[in-house]
Amino acid sequence: MPDASYKYVAENADGKIVRGRIEAISDQAAIKALRASALSPIEVRPAPASEGLSFGLTDQSLPNAAFARIARKLADLLGAGVPLRDALRLCANQERQARPKAFLERVTHRVSSGAPLSKAFQEDEVRPPRLVNALTLSAERTGRFAENFERLAASLEATEKFQKEIIGQLIYPLALTVLIALTLIFLSFFVLPQFEGIFETAAAAPPAATQFVLSAGAAIRAYWQWTPFVVLLVLLGARLAARYAREELDLFVLSLPIVGPLILKMETGRFCRSLGVLTVNGAPLADALPVAAEAIGSPKLRRTAKAAENAVRSGKLLSPAMADTGAPQDAVSLIEIGERTGRLGDMLLKAAEQCEADVTTALKSFAALLGPLMTALMGLIVAGVIASVMVGVLSLNDAIY
Repeated sequence: MPDASYKYVAENADGKIVRGRIEAISDQAAIKALRASALSPIEVRPAPASEGLSFGLTDQSLPNAAFARIARKLADLLGAGVPLRDALRLCANQERQARPKAFLERVTHRVSSGAPLSKAFQEDEVRPPRLVNALTLSAERTGRFAENFERLAASLEATEKFQKEIIGQLIYPLALTVLIALTLIFLSFFVLPQFEGIFETAAAAPPAATQFVLSAGAAIRAYWQWTPFVVLLVLLGARLAARYAREELDLFVLSLPIVGPLILKMETGRFCRSLGVLTVNGAPLADALPVAAEAIGSPKLRRTAKAAENAVRSGKLLSPAMADTGAPQDAVSLIEIGERTGRLGDMLLKAAEQCEADVTTALKSFAALLGPLMTALMGLIVAGVIASVMVGVLSLNDAIY
């Protein structure tokens, strides 16, 4: 039997998360090979046959919104008493988007062939979040498919709503940035050329400020066509850095004064939401912690979550373990209340909501402050250009008279 290609997520001896590909005759053989290389496998899945050199630009996963929609439909159908295979088939028939539809069709085929739903998810080329796999496996053990998918849909919908709120807060500053760029283009192409001819035919040289503005306008007209390529190059470089220099980029971002604490709170919210959904569903805390840690995007913060997991496994309560990792105090306090009252899952979800609300409030404040600042910057640019040109015109009058 020829070797197949598998993608893996594993933890090395230093506790770092590593990703890669390995050739093996089966997934079990791939797991054994990883363990023989001193790696602890977290996830091993078949790699798509068509995947090659992508420079980090391709993504085989589905967005949270698609999984939330699938989970919601399955919860409704299963809650109404529809058998699992029929529910999957109905979801596939009702799905309009091509990729989720193909995903559901593949899963339906595997389940119809006798595979458990959790295995059908895990074997697919699409990468479902580990929370999806964990809750699906829990549903198979307890038989509460409708309830589990209802909780999964609520969690994914909350995550999607939070992401949209973040994007919404960043749209206004981005729009102002584009407006400033368009203003510079307008001045360079339609205003400054009207004065260049005047200064070229004048006997006196324009002042330094006027010369600078005219030279800047000429440079923009000469090289503006390279702007799309520069933007594309920057985006490609950022994507490659995020993929191949993730550790260094992560440490740099977390070290920033305002951005770092904000990301810490955002990632804590993701962790608490995933852990809360799992514990409310009855998953043991020790089993839920590694799954919830995979919801964290930052490699450094994922390692701190692993440290908290090890502390809990050694007998420590979750709240002091989280406090030791530097988690926000508000979240730690809510977790401590949950441990004392026996409602850890509910308080974890409350902590997630609190962290997400704090991040949204901070971004709103940032956007409210940045808007006037960028508007003032645009006004200063326009005023500076006009003032520089007028100073040059007045200097010509002085030279003539």
